Amino acid sequence: MTTFRVPQGPGSFSVTGESGQQFIISETAPMAGANRLQFTIDYSQWLKKGETLTSVVFTVSGLPAAVDTITYNPAKTAVQFFLNNNNATADYTIAVLAVTSFTQQRTDQVLVDVAGGS
Repeated sequence: MTTFRVPQGPGSFSVTGESGQQFIISETAPMAGANRLQFTIDYSQWLKKGETLTSVVFTVSGLPAAVDTITYNPAKTAVQFFLNNNNATADYTIAVLAVTSFTQQRTDQVLVDVAGGS
């Protein structure tokens, strides 16, 4: 399992997994008037040639926050999701389970720094 810390604010950054694979995690600006953040995880460097994501399941620590509106890019190599109902004074851990067309499974944690701490 790899843990990724997403810093506060919009932007993209690359992280390296256990086997040297690169992942891109992006955060867009929060939607105006809502506690809703959009993220994208790009698994294209981890997937083998011809392999695609078949499912990605998210579990959020801390209520009332939840992940919703999960979509995939056309190539099914990246997943986009929203962290919804988050509290601006808390940080969240999102457990991510990705399953592929070649039956690979990958478990990661995304630490979302909503509160702006370190």
